[in-house]
Amino acid sequence: MMFKRKKKTKKTKIETKSPKLEYRFCKGCDRNLVLNNYNFHKLRDGFRYQCKECVNAMNKERWKANANGIREYKAAWQKANKDKCKTYRTTYMNKLKSNGYQDWEPYKICSKCEIQKPNTDEFFQKTNNSKDGLRLVCKECFKVRFKELQLLKKKRTV
Repeated sequence: MMFKRKKKTKKTKIETKSPKLEYRFCKGCDRNLVLNNYNFHKLRDGFRYQCKECVNAMNKERWKANANGIREYKAAWQKANKDKCKTYRTTYMNKLKSNGYQDWEPYKICSKCEIQKPNTDEFFQKTNNSKDGLRLVCKECFKVRFKELQLLKKKRTV
């Protein structure tokens, strides 16, 4: 004897409830605001207890009161942590380049002769003092200036 199973029909409930909005009380301006990314900065474990407006105002006041101290602190930290800064910059630039960002111009104008030349080490000498890693003066102008300086040194020694 075989029994036939009845097909189960799923009953679906249509929820017409509107989503509940959560609010948070800002301790800076004493307002109740909707708890979202627009009003509050997100942290690992939730949101801050001060709204974005209050945090930004507080940071501006802090900067105005102690701008030189903050600059000195940042400069000292960067000097003490040169390796961290360099790895951060290289990873950041690699990330930008992978997204199609070009941080250098294909051509560069020599500051001495004012001629536009390709922005490569073939035309400009390498240096650590500039953003793109190349000198501002082209190799030809640099050679001329270097020869002038050598002649001046010889004249001084004689």
